[in-house]
Amino acid sequence: MPAGHVLDRFAVRDVGPHGDDRRHRGRDGHGPGETATLTFAWAPAGKFTSATGKTNTYHCLVAGPDTITLSVTDTHMPSACTETVSFPVNCVAMGTAGAGGTSDGAAGGTSDGAAGGTTDGGAGGATGGAGGIAACPPVVPGVWQDLSGNGHDATLKNFGAGSGLVGSGTPADPYAMNFDGMDDYAELAPGADGLRLTTEATLEIWVNDFFAEGEGSYNNMYTNRNGPETSGFFGSIINPGNINNSQWYAGYSTDGTSWVQPFLTTPGLPPSNTWTHFVATFSVIQGLSHLYINGVAVDSEALTAPIVYSAASLPRVGGEVGGSNFRGKFGEIRIWSAALDANEVLARYQAGAPRYGIIAPSPTSTVTKPIALRLDATCQ
Repeated sequence: MPAGHVLDRFAVRDVGPHGDDRRHRGRDGHGPGETATLTFAWAPAGKFTSATGKTNTYHCLVAGPDTITLSVTDTHMPSACTETVSFPVNCVAMGTAGAGGTSDGAAGGTSDGAAGGTTDGGAGGATGGAGGIAACPPVVPGVWQDLSGNGHDATLKNFGAGSGLVGSGTPADPYAMNFDGMDDYAELAPGADGLRLTTEATLEIWVNDFFAEGEGSYNNMYTNRNGPETSGFFGSIINPGNINNSQWYAGYSTDGTSWVQPFLTTPGLPPSNTWTHFVATFSVIQGLSHLYINGVAVDSEALTAPIVYSAASLPRVGGEVGGSNFRGKFGEIRIWSAALDANEVLARYQAGAPRYGIIAPSPTSTVTKPIALRLDATCQ
């Protein structure tokens, strides 16, 4: 490589179980896979005819030590040349923190650390060279597995052609679970009693809806009902007026017979065919519930009594026994057994955004509160 043409920066962004790509999973019939997003650049810019930066993915195939090797070829005339840099990483079991990491599997100290920059940087200066890139568990047909370690696996109901795993794992086409809006839903039973959170809870969803305006309908993303009863908390898109007035909705019951009103909702229509980060938080301790869209608080209401669940309630994703089925895709669904604050919600949005092709600043913190449920299409 000509003098002065060097790889000058390496970073690992969002290293952890919410990586934005994967390989050897599901459809190609191979073993476990998990990823980290890598951002690197070369300099000086004036010496290159091509772009001087790129984002790519590292694929964790099995738990244990591995090495990332990055190569850049300079096609600058009169002759091409290539420079290669390698540095170690460590793939850890799902839910296990790497050295210097967190309970969420984030490697090292910060995401997007510069070359040679941060504590726990591996050879070549990558953030968290000894940190946590989590391996996916083996796929179980017909089951969307809970990655929280709490055993709340979701059984896929009525999934046929066109439903289930879709996507290529790129930011433009991320892996997602597709629901047809007709009869698909996922049932989190048995063993879902740990999701009956009464005083502190957060519902977090990366969602891409195909909602049809002009149709009176309820697009349920997550509910706790087993029929017409009111129970627990929910997140949905509702268009009760049968006109162009659909809205994001979240709500809860404190008596098991009716929903507390007013609901948490938003002005304006939810964007169709667009990835959105939906978060609803519920805290009896704070006396408030909040709704956030893409990291921004859009509504809050009082919450003065514990959330109540009916004896027959079953938590479901994408619909209910009686209908209200969701039409669209889910990338990831988390339920936290704590109410995230505004800074934590923003950090979660920023951490997940690159996976869905959304440009956002890197998060300055990692959420370490306990997780009750984690469904991720990347590991499906």
